[in-house]
Order: sequence, then C-alpha cells, then structure tokens
Amino acid sequence: MALESAWRLKMGAESLEIVVAKAVNALPYNEFSFPRQSRLLTASDYQRVFKQGNKLVGRYSVMIYAPNTMNKARLGLAIAKKKIAKANARNLVKRIIRESFRLAQHNLPNIDIVVLARNGITKLDKTQLRHYFDTQWQKLQNSQNISVSR
Repeated sequence: MALESAWRLKMGAESLEIVVAKAVNALPYNEFSFPRQSRLLTASDYQRVFKQGNKLVGRYSVMIYAPNTMNKARLGLAIAKKKIAKANARNLVKRIIRESFRLAQHNLPNIDIVVLARNGITKLDKTQLRHYFDTQWQKLQNSQNISVSR
C-alpha cells in the first residue's frame, strides 16, 4: 500500500492502474507472439525438413532442422503417441515446447525445426522440461552447421 501511495503521489492525478496499463501496452507483445507464419503447417514443409535436415539429438528429444528462405525460424511438432501415450501429457509437452520456442525464436537463425519426442520425456516435470528445451534452443543457436543469418 505504501508503494501504491508513493506512485500516486509521484504520478499526480494518474492512478496506479492507468500507469500499469500504459506500461503493459508499451511492451512489444507482437514480437513474442507465435503466429501461423512461425509454424510448419503443410506436409511438404515437414517432408523437406526430414529429407534435407540435420539432427540435434538430445536425451529427451530429437530436433531436425533445415535452412529456410523466410525471415524467421519456424517450428513443427511431431510428438508420437508411441512415445507419450496419454493425450494430456502429449499436449503438455507440446505447450511447453511452443512456449519455449516463442520466447527463443528471435535468437534462432532462419531455420525450420521439427521436434520429435524420445522415451523418458514424461519423467520431467514442467520446469525441467522448460529448462531442457531452453538449453536445446541455445545448442541449436550455437550449432556450427547453421550458416543462415538474418
């Protein structure tokens, strides 16, 4: 409450709610969105990545990536029922991968990425899974096989 009073005194007539709303609206929200242009959508996109791509093999996933001609990284998910049997667990893994990619996409080169799950991925909790994929994006960013730049 003391902080709120100090803000109101400092801001004059503007209330704290207005100040917070202005600050939130000033954030570059669209830069961190995950629009359709950032996704692999067609079967031909997936086939091209599978045929031409390089692999980054991790303990819990395989990332297959190939350069693209677009101006951004794109993500595709191929999470098999055989690897994650329960639908709610599959959906959780996909949500966490998408969220992690959404925040890391601006640090990645112009590549198309397909993520495949491996056995044991369901043993990780949410924070471990998020940390794992954050480190995978870092490895992909630092990979020497990628020569495409923005």
